[in-house]
Amino acid sequence: MRKYASVFGLIARSSIYKILLVLCFSTGAQLALFRWRLFESLRYYGNNIGFQESFSRFDYLVGRSGVGVALAVTFIAVTVMLVLTGTQASSRVGYTLDRLSVSKRAIFAVQTVYNACAYLLLWTAELATIGAMGAMYLSCVPEPFAAPQGMLISFYQSPILHSLMPLADVLLWIRNAIILVSLSTVSARFPMIQRSGRFSAVVIALVLFIIVFFTALQTEAFNMLIVLLVCIGLTVDAMRGALKKEVSYEA
Repeated sequence: MRKYASVFGLIARSSIYKILLVLCFSTGAQLALFRWRLFESLRYYGNNIGFQESFSRFDYLVGRSGVGVALAVTFIAVTVMLVLTGTQASSRVGYTLDRLSVSKRAIFAVQTVYNACAYLLLWTAELATIGAMGAMYLSCVPEPFAAPQGMLISFYQSPILHSLMPLADVLLWIRNAIILVSLSTVSARFPMIQRSGRFSAVVIALVLFIIVFFTALQTEAFNMLIVLLVCIGLTVDAMRGALKKEVSYEA
């Protein structure tokens, strides 16, 4: 178990600080843009800010603040850092991993777990950012619109908010879990392929696919079906390639 922890630490040290820096920059940029949109609405709507049918609703301001674009850029940046972790081109981590007395399958499993943790960190940071936006918004909204429970309505009105926090939409939670597993395995598979002297564009295709199909106002049969087909198919392919029979170096 200790050697697996060492592999996890080796992989994490090569990218975690860069990922944290990207998340901090993304959070700062999103909050600045949201604050600008919020005060713009205050100038136009004054005490009417927050009315259900106005253009000063929370979900409208979130959309106008470019949260979806910022999240997509951050997602791409984090994925690039993860797929480069362990490649021979990025650092000596790939060289070290190839010479450890740990099987390639074990390295793949450890890197898959690390990548899943990184994507969960991205999700948590984005929810915290939206929570900060909500606190900022509620501080400016007059009664009776400042009730925190009223903010939950925004997560049903906004596709990006609902996709990030599906609330009672169980099927969308399942879809998001499938996306997480697929991203983690496919991105962990890329360094293995690269260290063997080959290249795969599967992770690029998966990233573009998720950017297009992630946002959903409500669970739709087509959205669920295409995510199941694509993500599960790519996950099975990545695991089959990574876990194929090999000479094991484990004791």
